[in-house]
Amino acid sequence: MHIEYDNGSYDGEVRDGLRHGRGKFTWDDGRVYDGEWMNDNLHGEGIYTYPDGGSYSGKIEDNREVGGWRQYPDGSREWWFRDAQGKLVKSIHSSGQEAHIEDNKGGTAPVPSNKPGHSLSPSTPSLNPPGRSLNPSARSLNPLARDCHNSGVAHFHRDEFEQAISEITKAIKLDATVAWAFHDRGAAFLKLNQTNKALADLNRCIQLDPTLAWPYFDRATIRFRLREWDLAIADYSAALQRDSTIAWGFHDRGAAKMQKGDLAGAVADFNEAIRLDQKNVWAYRNRAKACALLGEVHLSLSDQETANKLEQERLKNSEAESRKAAEAREATEAETARLAELTKQAALKALAAERRKFLVVLRSRLNWLNARAAQAAERKRILDGGDPVALKALADQGAMDAALALGLLYLTAKDVRQGNVEAIKWFRTAAEAGNSAGQNWLGYMYLNGFGVGKDHAEALKWLRKAAEAGDSAGQNWLGYMYERGLGVQRSYFEAIKWYFKAADAGNSDARKNLARMVPSTANTPPRIEVV
Repeated sequence: MHIEYDNGSYDGEVRDGLRHGRGKFTWDDGRVYDGEWMNDNLHGEGIYTYPDGGSYSGKIEDNREVGGWRQYPDGSREWWFRDAQGKLVKSIHSSGQEAHIEDNKGGTAPVPSNKPGHSLSPSTPSLNPPGRSLNPSARSLNPLARDCHNSGVAHFHRDEFEQAISEITKAIKLDATVAWAFHDRGAAFLKLNQTNKALADLNRCIQLDPTLAWPYFDRATIRFRLREWDLAIADYSAALQRDSTIAWGFHDRGAAKMQKGDLAGAVADFNEAIRLDQKNVWAYRNRAKACALLGEVHLSLSDQETANKLEQERLKNSEAESRKAAEAREATEAETARLAELTKQAALKALAAERRKFLVVLRSRLNWLNARAAQAAERKRILDGGDPVALKALADQGAMDAALALGLLYLTAKDVRQGNVEAIKWFRTAAEAGNSAGQNWLGYMYLNGFGVGKDHAEALKWLRKAAEAGDSAGQNWLGYMYERGLGVQRSYFEAIKWYFKAADAGNSDARKNLARMVPSTANTPPRIEVV
């Protein structure tokens, strides 16, 4: 059967709509796989040919090379296989000794030795992991650009890489100043094996924000794939200068140094990788190989023994988890059988008993809900009643909304001076407990000198706390302080930013301030997002 795909075509056997059996897939970029398939995966004996004439011939399981010959365009060959731990290894020769360097993360294809030729990457670079570009501070202030970026990331995590590129490209056109947008688009390009475009985007990401560590690490991983050892080492070093806690950064730099023959430098990097992650099996294994090549046999044997123990521990833990899962399945099956038998023997009786139990629990829950409702009603009555004695009693019990209400009550007292003093006392109680409205009012009192001497620094402190907690009044007043330069260097950008946040939350004063500073927003409905 002949089937056309977005990136190539397939000729061969199909089962249930999946490539299964013997077949040949030809990629648009010139790659060809001719061999056995299973459930749409490369599985069995086959030959994988690269555009430059190189090839891999041997056994493949679930898209992973298991063992076979790697032939290069110059006619030379190397044997690849997976060791007892299932990790991909290859043979290299140095000083008459035979050793191998393992794929640092158990990747899906071999890394060729220092010979020309195309290769699949040794490991998937850590591009676009959760927690990096998903941080809102890494996104554009432009809401449309941010929406496009978010959409692109969502496509990426669904493996829809072309759609991801399309959406993030829209974000970049709207705002080309966001470093992580170029980083994430580069990740999608790399998934499609468009290495040059991926490198271009990572380069631009680094230009926009050279303080980020991960773009350097990811670019180094690509250069490792391309066998550009010096450039890879330089990028790993740049990444580690910015974040010295990346254990895999030290490990991979050590692997690159081994490829260049810098065994002492490799050992130093493997040492650091192990210091950061004492269960890094690959760091122990590769340090063992480097020590063997340096003639440090005892150190090599010690590291190999440690690596084997860690691997056995991992396998033991895996087996334990498997046993627990099996026991859980057995317990579930036994419980299912017991319930089935119970239903057969006394279905109506059991149902009646369960119903009685349910009614008891339901009554208890209803009583609890009624008690909570009564408490809430009493609390609302006190908050709405304006009785300072009742409010104080409630505030003393830790109810900060009562402390806030008490402060507002004193703010309207006939004796303004004494009322302001009492008001600021209760506003402070609420503010220090983390109540954002109390923080706003305390900042307001300091800003205007009500009940206390004017103190712009203290006003800025509490208004910022309120604003960052999402209080729209605090956001509006913080924007006002930035606009007027009160207690802080005047910044119209920061003023507009906080007016935008407050307006987006529905604050009418902020809308007026925003319309005054940015006339084009006067008739714009406030659905604005600012990070």
